[in-house]
Amino acid sequence: MQLGRTTLSKFVIEQLRNKPDQNDLAALLIDIAAAVKTISGMVAKGALGGNLGAWNRPTCRARFRRSWMC
Repeated sequence: MQLGRTTLSKFVIEQLRNKPDQNDLAALLIDIAAAVKTISGMVAKGALGGNLGAWNRPTCRARFRRSWMC
């Protein structure tokens, strides 16, 4: 572990520790951070990781080509 660094999760927990009415906000922020980290990893791997999404369907690619031909 790197010394002197604080993760977003630890920071949020420390800041909202004495505010019990803010627990839902802390949980939401931590969940959003986890989702962003997951999406970032998928985007970084792209097609190598098998994450083409809708682009993998032939109809989507055909529509994209037609839209750029105009």
